[in-house]
Formats: sequence, C-alpha cells, structure tokens
Amino acid sequence: MVSIAAEDGKTHCGYTMAIPGLEAYVIVIKPVRRLKEIGLTLAHEMVHVSQMASGLLKPAGRGAQFWAGKRYAKNTPYLDQPWEQNAFARTELLFRRAIDS
Repeated sequence: MVSIAAEDGKTHCGYTMAIPGLEAYVIVIKPVRRLKEIGLTLAHEMVHVSQMASGLLKPAGRGAQFWAGKRYAKNTPYLDQPWEQNAFARTELLFRRAIDS
C-alpha cells in the first residue's frame, strides 16, 4: 500500500501516480471502514488524474511538481500545494454528482 504522511503527521487515504509510456494512471486507496470516505478519497484522486491528464500538473523530478508551469519544491507544505487546494475545492461536488447519477 502506498501512503503519504502529511506535515501534520496524518496519513492520507489516497495516492495517484502516472504510468509513463502507457498514458495511464494508478489510484491507490487505503482501506477504510466508511464507504463515504472511500468515495470522497476517490473523487479527490480523480481530480488529480484530470490535472495530470490535462497537463496542468506535471512531475518535475525529485519529488517536485509543475503546476500551471510554475515549479513547486518537494517540501512545499501540503495545504500550500495549488493542486491539492484545487482538488479539495472540487472533491465534494464531484462526489455528490457521482452519487446523484
């Protein structure tokens, strides 16, 4: 299982990574008991898939990322990362649209 520890010591429930050469993405979700938490995590990670597929979010090597052409270092605080801010802003709406379909 892949997990990422945030600066606050909490472990995130999901992780998304691109598979170079296949034009594919893998989403890993930590098993949790609440179905709603799994759904919200999947919605959040799907936003990251969209960000990467559109070219908005790109790896810059050594853990750094490019967001909209600007480079962010690996040690950029989690909640200061614009791709995370964007994902958190879109997660709830995406989740609600999915369950209302």
